[in-house]
Amino acid sequence: MFKRILFTIIVLCILVIGGIMPMQASFAAGDILGDINTHTELKHVVKKFAIAMSVVGGSCLILYLSLKTYKRMKEKEDNTQIVSIDVKKHLSTPETIDEATKLFIEKF
Repeated sequence: MFKRILFTIIVLCILVIGGIMPMQASFAAGDILGDINTHTELKHVVKKFAIAMSVVGGSCLILYLSLKTYKRMKEKEDNTQIVSIDVKKHLSTPETIDEATKLFIEKF
């Protein structure tokens, strides 16, 4: 619950800061140049920002879904290949190089 609230606050802060910075730049440009219509400039900046954020959100969604699908496929694959492990053999340290080599070959 706390993580979701914190995540929401962080996302809102990013959106607010991301929305304020281009507006300040737009107002500054309007003040310096004087003859530029700040309203249309502001609309243009907000539109570009919305497009960029939608592309970022879409990319995040695609990555999330592809990783979720990969995880499900990997879990299904792991469930079908149940391998019994000899605990005494794999947890003990080999005493000779030949035993270590044989253990490595059997393991991989």
